Amino acid sequence: MTWAVWATYTPRTVVVYESTYYYNDGVWYTRRVNEGETVYVVTSAPEGYEVESLPEDAEVIEVEGQTYYLSEHTFYQLIQRDGQDIYVVVDPPAGAQVASMPDEVVEHEEGDVTVYQFDETFYTQEIDDAGTQYYEVQPHPAEEELDELPADAVSFLVDDETYYYVHTALYVAADGGGYVMSEPALGGMTAQLPDGATVINEGGETYFQFDTVFFKQIESASGTTYEVVPAPDGSEIVEEED
Repeated sequence: MTWAVWATYTPRTVVVYESTYYYNDGVWYTRRVNEGETVYVVTSAPEGYEVESLPEDAEVIEVEGQTYYLSEHTFYQLIQRDGQDIYVVVDPPAGAQVASMPDEVVEHEEGDVTVYQFDETFYTQEIDDAGTQYYEVQPHPAEEELDELPADAVSFLVDDETYYYVHTALYVAADGGGYVMSEPALGGMTAQLPDGATVINEGGETYFQFDTVFFKQIESASGTTYEVVPAPDGSEIVEEED
């Protein structure tokens, strides 16, 4: 666990989906109480946080046909809103290959494999054919998998992938059997909303919400479809007073 030390200035407070984070000199923190003392713990950038631009050295990474942008160990996807490019923080995709990991990773032994964990992201160290070392983002460990689904699991299809909703989490079928946690990527399309999706109106726009997944209705010559989009309010940034 890494605690914050505010050396020169007050951190910026960022609220994303009603959760509060703190940003200081390129590092994100959450506030916790430890034995009665308030401490700030290093965490990953909050999923759903939005920026209008990325540093010029941001790396473009392709994973299973999806394009991601990597900057400071944070993965983004590009969306369009009102004709403007917006980069949204997303969950690091399993299979992504990166040159380095955050300094705060914690090492675990999973059988014969060493796994490195930072927040809710897991890595393994790999060597390519040229002998170059890299790190690969791994799926969540076995305790976040299901061997089978309950009979009443709600299912829906996005981009030809079937998602199952069980105990407030979304799963997809794993290649080796069973089901692993996963959520549809931003921009994913479906012809039919999940059973139980609710209609919400924000900022004059209509959205359809199913748990933490939001959809917008798209009309075209071929009919009605629904696109996976960020939560309607995006993020609210509030600067802390000195």
